[in-house]
Amino acid sequence: MLKVPGNFVSSKLFTAMATVLFILLLFCFANSAKAAPATIVNNTDWFDTDGNKINAQGGWMMQEGNTFYWYGFDISRKAEGIKEIKLYTSTDFKSWTNQGNVVDFSGFPADFAFSDWIGRLVVAYNSSTSKYVMLMEWNTLETGTRNRLVYLTSSSIDGPFTYNKYDEKPGGYKMGDLGGIFKDDDGSTYITFTSDVTGQNDSLKIGKLAANYLSIESTMMTWGFGNVREASSLIKVGSNYLLSASEAYYYQSTPTRYSLSTSLSSGWSKSGGDMIKMPTSPTTTNSFDSQHDQIFPIHGTNGTIYVYLGDRWSNMANGSQGVGKNMWFPVTFDSNGTPTLNGYSSWTIDAAAGTWSPVVTTQSLFSDNFEDGNAQGWTGITGAWSIVTDATFAYKQSTNTATEAVTTTGNANWTDYDVRADVNLKSTASGAATGIIGRYKDNNNYYLLRLSTNQVQLLKKVNGTFSTVASKPYTVNLNTVYNLKLSMKGGSLVGSVNGVEELTVSDSSLTTGKIGFRAYSQAATFDNVQVVGVQ
Repeated sequence: MLKVPGNFVSSKLFTAMATVLFILLLFCFANSAKAAPATIVNNTDWFDTDGNKINAQGGWMMQEGNTFYWYGFDISRKAEGIKEIKLYTSTDFKSWTNQGNVVDFSGFPADFAFSDWIGRLVVAYNSSTSKYVMLMEWNTLETGTRNRLVYLTSSSIDGPFTYNKYDEKPGGYKMGDLGGIFKDDDGSTYITFTSDVTGQNDSLKIGKLAANYLSIESTMMTWGFGNVREASSLIKVGSNYLLSASEAYYYQSTPTRYSLSTSLSSGWSKSGGDMIKMPTSPTTTNSFDSQHDQIFPIHGTNGTIYVYLGDRWSNMANGSQGVGKNMWFPVTFDSNGTPTLNGYSSWTIDAAAGTWSPVVTTQSLFSDNFEDGNAQGWTGITGAWSIVTDATFAYKQSTNTATEAVTTTGNANWTDYDVRADVNLKSTASGAATGIIGRYKDNNNYYLLRLSTNQVQLLKKVNGTFSTVASKPYTVNLNTVYNLKLSMKGGSLVGSVNGVEELTVSDSSLTTGKIGFRAYSQAATFDNVQVVGVQ
């Protein structure tokens, strides 16, 4: 039998244990290094990790590895004739570190004055030259050329970017706004920009860049809208290319327009010859008081997020008066590829996972437990309503002969809210049913979540006509307390019983209104009413 020296065994064992420990430490470090979900809060000023206000407008977002790079024009010192293209970096899409100015302006031609306007810059890495290329628009007012398309290069993603060349008339015409830069699946890279084909900013072009990204090789599309457009962006979602742009109101906030196609050169969807106005949730006429800059895809381990990056030019004449210079919103797509801009004032993003969720904020709008012994504020429309003792004080509809007993309270302007109450059915008759009312406009228009003979039902009454929106079997007993909750957010309606969601549907027939109770051929008590506004 071969004997192995003990110190050899110990050495091998030690090495194995050390290896396992090292792997565990790497695993723990990887998990700790992974950026945690972060909350985006709009309608406010944003600050970098040093506590200074972020200044990066009309810029560009890109991702390399786990780091996001946000380039933008620092307009805060424009009046001094000082130009800076700031770079901010982040791993969680929320905490941004200021890397300073990344453009060396010393090598520009003499007629590129520091008083000129610059902006709408984009950045991409060119693998054939191992250079990062920045393109920007530069308005040389002295020569009256509108915007020159300027090319800069750098060996590093964080600069310095130095002047290379400019194009006086990209695509053959004077240029308005530079848009976005997009690399397709086959490696071809394109930019979007507006052109003065027959008038200022009257056409949008998609230009294919040369292999080194330092010139436009060909124009894939020129589209005259009949309406001017600015600030364009191009991405691909599934098999669809998505072209998006703002309207042209100088520094004012505008609606966002879009068009879809499965080909860059043709087949773009239109609305009366124009780009389509992007749907929003909730409804807004000006992209929630912002101007489109870019729609940015973030690919994570569990999905892909599409983020609308919008500017508020609150520091410029005729610009937005809203607080904050940037507004970021999630964009969602239906099965046809139609985008919707979701205007959450707060939402949570997990950039590593590629997921997001709204931050639901609530506000108590109303409550009544009737323990004061009165029903002050309630208006009995029909039926016989009074305060009674039912273990505690409660509000009762006392007759089972009224075919429709209704009482209401609240604000006619309430929109998105949850209403809940304890309901106790006291009698039964043929067709008897009792429940809670939401979005009550008048006695001919409201939603009703009710318990009937072994059913839970969600109904709507529109212009005096009842119809069932949803229903399902449910065991209903007399002299038993049921907590009913009707949730209404936009066109989403959810009916819950005893904390369990039983009915979920979409219906937009009614948008605002009060709350109430309704009993049909049934005596019932109601208690512990709560109304909570939901954003």
